[in-house]
Amino acid sequence: MNKKVVAFIAVLISFACFVFSAENMKESKLSKMRKLDKGTSYNQIVDSFGEPDEVLGSGLLIVSYTFDDSKLILHFFTGNKLQGLWEIKNSGEKIEYIPLRLDEDSQSKRYGYE
Repeated sequence: MNKKVVAFIAVLISFACFVFSAENMKESKLSKMRKLDKGTSYNQIVDSFGEPDEVLGSGLLIVSYTFDDSKLILHFFTGNKLQGLWEIKNSGEKIEYIPLRLDEDSQSKRYGYE
């Protein structure tokens, strides 16, 4: 085989490996974010996954991270602890990983029955 052909094939294989490994890193980040626990702090999430792509809340801390085929929405209802996590696929399908619900203590204090 010609040395130029071998070099071209090597470059092509290297490029393909780079593209597929970058795509796997995105999937890995998405998979990890899907497994976040309720109560995880906003700072922990930013330290692990970087700044969010979008801030959606007005008065409440609601942020999103965008991926190729979906968007993850993180809702920090009280303080900076994760209270809700869901994914909206580009198709419109919504998947809840942490349903957004106030815990009983918050509800009883809010409505005055303890």
